[in-house]
Amino acid sequence: MNSKQSNFTCFSTLLLFFAVVFSVDAQDKRAIVPERFKSVVLEETMAFQAPSYKSGDEVIWQESFSETSSQDWDFVDLAGHGGWEHTFNGSQGQFSGEGLPINSPSAEDGFMILDADLINTPYEPGNPIVPDAYIQSPAINLSDHQYVILEFYHFFRYFSGAELLVGVSTDGENWTEWDVKGNVGVNQYSPNPLIEQINISEVAGGANEVYLRFHFRGSHWYFWQVDDLAIKSMTENDLAIERVKTGLYHSMPELQVLPFRFKGVIQNLGSATQTNAFLEVDINDGLFSAQSDVFDAPYLFHDTVIIPETFLPQEKGQYEVVFTVNQDQEDEHPENNIFEDSFFITDSVYARDNDLLTGGAHAGTGEAYIMALMYEVPQPAQPGSVSFVLSSLNQPGVVGREVRVVLYEITEELDAITLGASELYTITAEDIPEQTGEAPVSVTLPLHPANGKGDEISNLQKDQEMPEIGGYYLDGPLEGLPRQYLAAFQQFGGTPTIFIGTGPASYQPSNIWYMFIDQWYAVYPDVRWPMVRFNVGEGDCPWLFVDAEITDATGMDENDGSIVLVELDGGEPPYTFLWDDPEASTTQEIHGLYPGDYTVLITDADNCEWERTFKVSVTTGIHEPEIISGLEVFPNPVKDLLQVRFLVEKPGRVDVRLIGLTGNTLFSASREDFSGKFETGLSLGNLPSGVYFLKIEANGQVVSRKILKN
Repeated sequence: MNSKQSNFTCFSTLLLFFAVVFSVDAQDKRAIVPERFKSVVLEETMAFQAPSYKSGDEVIWQESFSETSSQDWDFVDLAGHGGWEHTFNGSQGQFSGEGLPINSPSAEDGFMILDADLINTPYEPGNPIVPDAYIQSPAINLSDHQYVILEFYHFFRYFSGAELLVGVSTDGENWTEWDVKGNVGVNQYSPNPLIEQINISEVAGGANEVYLRFHFRGSHWYFWQVDDLAIKSMTENDLAIERVKTGLYHSMPELQVLPFRFKGVIQNLGSATQTNAFLEVDINDGLFSAQSDVFDAPYLFHDTVIIPETFLPQEKGQYEVVFTVNQDQEDEHPENNIFEDSFFITDSVYARDNDLLTGGAHAGTGEAYIMALMYEVPQPAQPGSVSFVLSSLNQPGVVGREVRVVLYEITEELDAITLGASELYTITAEDIPEQTGEAPVSVTLPLHPANGKGDEISNLQKDQEMPEIGGYYLDGPLEGLPRQYLAAFQQFGGTPTIFIGTGPASYQPSNIWYMFIDQWYAVYPDVRWPMVRFNVGEGDCPWLFVDAEITDATGMDENDGSIVLVELDGGEPPYTFLWDDPEASTTQEIHGLYPGDYTVLITDADNCEWERTFKVSVTTGIHEPEIISGLEVFPNPVKDLLQVRFLVEKPGRVDVRLIGLTGNTLFSASREDFSGKFETGLSLGNLPSGVYFLKIEANGQVVSRKILKN
């Protein structure tokens, strides 16, 4: 598997990486802007959970925007082009699709809309009409309420430059504002509805007169719909993990692993001081556990908490990490006290994407470009190859075009020099996936020592090994840090444009960094990044994701347990199986098992091998009724909001998780000592298309459902 194609598995990351694109007339030695480069390398990028403030039970003030109540608001059109209106309809503009109204609780009574798209219908090219308008509430008395949350429903789509500003004032002249576009991208629809909650205590708490303002400006297209406002009391006890950091890559070769260091940013989202709090981390259910010192977290507490102990993985495989923050008080929103993720230790592969092909990147129509990801190599290693994925957006005309991969080293003087490159590779039709969301097709090209300039790399020494890399910078701006390398994909221009595949990669920096002095440009300032991997050593086998359903035995002396491998993703099918049970079974499922550990050796068509171990435990009894019943998961396939409902018959802990194909947890919710009807909504609008798994566990019973995201 060291030549062309293989399905390769994903590795989401907790650490920093960046993508750069630069012109092919670059020299083999390129000057770097030191301060820009250090900003990238030294930036502490953490895994974000982004918890938000929650309201309590008391409703202090509310507004449903009926046709009557909306007349109490001030309507101000600063630009004179048209502003906010009360309506029963969605956007009526030419680019607003179906014109959906907001799906708010009181939508039948009407709601407010700023319909910029309608104002520009019909649109005159080169002559946009840009609204600048707001609505302002009458005075609200909050003198008896110190800690307050503003809650409202909204639905929007915006064009470049738009500001969706929510303002709060105590005099009607001086305003504190929040832009509430959130993570919704340009030209994208928000969830319908999106429920917003803002802590306005510092501005409005205890004030005799409070004014609210909704202000749209800066864009000539699309709309903003608002309804069902409320000011509520704030939750008292709500300690949350905002983000976590381990200090190393999420996925890296076994020989490059250094001790993982753990810390988290903790935030008090409640109004009361949380006492005797501490952060703890657990890996693989007790393989490693540690905690921070104890601390108190007063109102508005927001600080980094460090766990002093480190963890050094001893084996290849998947590691599940669970961070939990605890305090004396009973937390009213325990779902944000936990942060779960996973990382992988591999034989040879560095990776930053999560192996879900969602789109494509290019550097200008018809232009040549080089696209690279940075990888750190602390231990001596032999560079082997670079892998890339092409996008399904590629047209048939790219077949027959030549590309290659290149490896650059960042020197102590902050130059980038060419270490090696591959032979030119001709794209085939099999290299282009049919559609996004399917398993990516990996093209892996061996590296050879090379030197020269730009696209005229000369003296490709195919009969020699690549020079050894790795170690630490002993001098210069990066002294004491692991050495940095750029694994790059290069194409030479022409039409149609070649699109490199992109996939979501968790927890990346939101900034675009300008590293090189000469001209280059980055591709995506969001969560999608090019699918380019770096392989060291001899191994080329990908990671294999395995999902199993386990039936426990009914007693220590009973052999009625079973293990069924229900999902395998990665490698090259078909697979063969060899179990260590007494029969040395060779099937995908085994039955008649006593309690204990069972290991299977899985081999794929390329002779890659993986071992997985599963535990069969003992149930509490075979005649107990189902604990989880009446499960409803809809719609499935889902586009935006996934509804989950089920009944828990017996009190106990309930865990709900949405899991990606790599095993990484994307959503989690837990409740202690719970019974009755469990309902939750999962907003999947920002997730890429593909397959996910919903896993529900209550009192030992586990139920899973496959979810298809459109």
